Amino acid sequence: EVALGCHFRVASKRSSVGLPEVNLGLLPGAGGTQRMPRLIGVEPSIDFMCQGRPLNAAKAAENGIFDVVSDGDNASVVQAAVDLAASKVGTDLGPRRLSAIEAKAPAKEVFAAKRKQYNSMRNGELAPQAIINCIEA
Repeated sequence: EVALGCHFRVASKRSSVGLPEVNLGLLPGAGGTQRMPRLIGVEPSIDFMCQGRPLNAAKAAENGIFDVVSDGDNASVVQAAVDLAASKVGTDLGPRRLSAIEAKAPAKEVFAAKRKQYNSMRNGELAPQAIINCIEA
């Protein structure tokens, strides 16, 4: 979740990303319920958080979570981050600030459908419903 506070995210192709707190009956606690929907959209965020399954680096990049996925060792990842930062010098980073972006709200029916879906999939668990409530707020 800390990475969601960054303008850009660079990862190794061996990386994975997830918000697995739901599997412990918890909510993402470092802003994930507010930042992830701003980054990848409300519906994918609900699924990502309520399922609690990690995504590999390629899938995370496909979903817009990682900006760059690098092959190789730590040095190549650091170099990819340096190259990305250098390419952004002099550009406006304002649009990348998730705290300044408002997630596009889907129709109310979407939240109702997701509540029903996760009530069925994770019957008796309170965390998925609380996650959906936080995202809807």
